[in-house]
Amino acid sequence: MRILPVKEMECSEKELRILILMTLLVWIKFFVVDYMIADVLNWPSFGTMKIHPVRHALRALAVAVPSLGAILSVIIPV
Repeated sequence: MRILPVKEMECSEKELRILILMTLLVWIKFFVVDYMIADVLNWPSFGTMKIHPVRHALRALAVAVPSLGAILSVIIPV
């Protein structure tokens, strides 16, 4: 198996700004939308935990992972 040489990616300032903006949008989506969805769903499997912030974070993470996968499948070309 032969390893092909890899070209370094050159990122312009505009592309870097877009990447930072998209990262911030996904981060805000996690803290706003996913926390609200997790609160509405109120899954009982995470309800046995005594630590409230951890319980909410796990619920939000359970909601965020599939939606983040959908976002990344649209953004990143195959």
